[in-house]
Amino acid sequence: RHYRVGHFAFHGSPGVIGVGDGDVAVRLFQLERWINEGAKGRVIFFDSCSTIDISDKKIQVFLDSTKAKAVVGFTKEVDWLESAAFELLVLDALAYFESPKKAELYLKEKYEEFVDRLGLTFHHA
Repeated sequence: RHYRVGHFAFHGSPGVIGVGDGDVAVRLFQLERWINEGAKGRVIFFDSCSTIDISDKKIQVFLDSTKAKAVVGFTKEVDWLESAAFELLVLDALAYFESPKKAELYLKEKYEEFVDRLGLTFHHA
């Protein structure tokens, strides 16, 4: 309850995080049920390939169910080294700015090329 950001760093595909070598797939609707309302007021960052490359409606259901302030993640397949380097900048912005909208604006202004190439996307409650 002391953390503002939930960071899920896994393999991924649209609507799924892959645990371990990707052998175990956890669908977002399963994670949504496990979290329940436990993400209230927090940001969830899916640091995985294309996990949030799903419909806005499904993301909104996830936000509503978990009570998260925002869901952030990549909508594309990403190079692990490049995304690992960029994740430090994303986590820094999410920790520094009280508002995920301000973090988004900062990242888009300062690191537009990374945001576009990796498909970093913010969905706000």
